[in-house]
Amino acid sequence: MSRLSELSAGAVPLSNSDSGDESFAGSLLVHFSYHKCLTLYYARLMKPLAAEFGFAYMPFYDDSTGFQQAALRGSGRRALVLTDRDDIAWDGLPAFRGSHFIRDPRDMVVSGYFYHLWTEEAWCRSPDFDWDYFTALPAFQWVEPDASKWPRNISYQTYLNSLDLERGLLMEMVSRERTFQQMRRWNFERPGVMEFRYEKIIGNEEAEFERLFDHYGFNADAKARGLELVRTLSLKNLDKVDKTHVRSGDPGQWRDHFTPRVNSLFKQSQGNLLIRLGYEPDDAW
Repeated sequence: MSRLSELSAGAVPLSNSDSGDESFAGSLLVHFSYHKCLTLYYARLMKPLAAEFGFAYMPFYDDSTGFQQAALRGSGRRALVLTDRDDIAWDGLPAFRGSHFIRDPRDMVVSGYFYHLWTEEAWCRSPDFDWDYFTALPAFQWVEPDASKWPRNISYQTYLNSLDLERGLLMEMVSRERTFQQMRRWNFERPGVMEFRYEKIIGNEEAEFERLFDHYGFNADAKARGLELVRTLSLKNLDKVDKTHVRSGDPGQWRDHFTPRVNSLFKQSQGNLLIRLGYEPDDAW
C-alpha cells in the first residue's frame, strides 16, 4: 500500500466512471472543521455521494501532511477533509473549492465533554495518552492543583469519568487549547473557502447545504441527492438515525452547564476568542 493510500485510510475510492464524471466543478474539494462541529454529519453526506457520483472522499482527520500530499499528488475528482489543523501550505495547493465549519467554542466544550465520557474511539480509551503536554498547561491547575494527583497511564475517558461535571468541563476546555488556537488563527477571508456556522446550519440544514453544494459546483443530480441525504440526516430526524454520536444539536447548551468557575477559566485562557469569532460583542457574557 502506498504512503498516500495509508494516509487516506477509510477513503471512498474513485469509481470506474471518474474519467467522464462531472459531478462537481473542478477536481478538488477541501473541507475544514473541528471535532464536534458536524464532522460526522458531513461524512455521512459526502461518503455516499462519493460512492454514487464517482469521486474520492478522503478524510485525513488531523493529519495535515497526508492532506497536503493528497491535494498535491492526487488525481481525479476528490474531496479532502481536515479537522483541528490550520498548518496548511495554501500557496502550494492546486485550484480548489473549499468550506470551513465553526461552532461556538463553549458548546464545543460541552458537547465534547459528554461525548468523551462514553465514546469508543480508540484514542480516548487508550492509557497511552500524552498527559505531560496537558498537565504542563497553566490551565490544568484549575482541574487539579495537586501534582501528586495528576493522571498517569490512564485514558482520557477514564480520567474524565473520575471528575465531577465542573472539573470535567474544565478538563475538556484544557484539552481544546490547540483547537482554540487554530480557530483564532484561521483566515476567514480566504478566497475559495465558504464559511459556515454550526448555529446557522442547525434547523436550516437544507438551505445551508444547498449553498454549500452550489459553491462546490455540484451538478443537478449530485445536488438533488445531496439534499435528499441532508433531509434524512437532519438533526430534527435524530430519532430516525444513529444517536450514538450526537447528544443534542441545540446551540447554547453552555448556558446550562458553565458554572462561574468554568466561565472564569474560559475568559482567562481564551481572551477575545469569542469576539474574534463573532460569538460575543465583548467579554461581559
